[in-house]
Amino acid sequence: TTEIYTLSLHDALPIFGGKFLKMRESKLSLNICTNHNVVVDHGTYTTKAGFSTADSPSSIISTTVGHGRHKGAMESLGLKDTYVGSHAQALRGILEISNPIKQGVVQSWDDLEAIWEYIWEKELKATPSDLPALLTHPPNSKGDWSKMGEILMEKQEVPALYLANKSVMALYGGGQMTGISVDSGHDTTYIVPSYQGNPIQEATLTLKLGGKQVTEQLMNELINGKYSFPDDNFLLWRKKKKTKFTVSSKIEIVREMKEQYCSVSTTFEKSMGEANYPEESVRLPDGNMIVMGKESISAPEIMFKPSLACKIGRASCRERV
Repeated sequence: TTEIYTLSLHDALPIFGGKFLKMRESKLSLNICTNHNVVVDHGTYTTKAGFSTADSPSSIISTTVGHGRHKGAMESLGLKDTYVGSHAQALRGILEISNPIKQGVVQSWDDLEAIWEYIWEKELKATPSDLPALLTHPPNSKGDWSKMGEILMEKQEVPALYLANKSVMALYGGGQMTGISVDSGHDTTYIVPSYQGNPIQEATLTLKLGGKQVTEQLMNELINGKYSFPDDNFLLWRKKKKTKFTVSSKIEIVREMKEQYCSVSTTFEKSMGEANYPEESVRLPDGNMIVMGKESISAPEIMFKPSLACKIGRASCRERV
């Protein structure tokens, strides 16, 4: 089965056979077998990967790479020197953890390459040289395009590669080619207007607010109100039957609480004024209990009122749009 995909992206950079073709206002048609298309969506916190024939990603991993702090100690424990994704998070007590992408900009190409290798080999169980790929990039990462193409085409030997604006892809996912995409990620929110599939670069806005800031706000509110987290950066314990370590970062614990209990209130002022607001009891890994009440709506509200987090002068999502 063969389908023709037509992608129209302003200033897109398609890469074929190691050659770079600069496309400005034209359209690129890819005539490729849909069973052999890989789609990788990079984010600061998570990376999603899968095949173009699927309705959803087959793999979602943490955009995290961990390197052993002490090589000798890693070998004595029977551990590798480098771990990716959840494996790195689970051993963060004995690893130096890094995020290769921050605010849409690549910080470490070696770590990003390790993530690519992990995705193809462990998650997709495929060979890069057999699979054309479509990778997304944030609106502000033009300088990374050529380097990304060089690594994937020359080192990984990907046969065909297309780098697409992730905000435009989000608009496509909603069945639209013209509109405004508000893409809120881990630490940055992009507001990108597009016309007929072409992002309007001059009108693209960036807001330094995202899920990370909401998590930090929730932790600050919990610390100031009802619970004192340990001074350690992580809680470490050994599994009973295995010799592997399991580590939970306090920021990861709060993030999970945010994802499970937090929501945006359409009646924020009224809800905050309620005397008997519903509360949830949560058991933490250290055995203690914490009660979450109005924090579940006040933390996400900083996306619309940054002043609540003492970010005076910072525009909100609504004002930017």
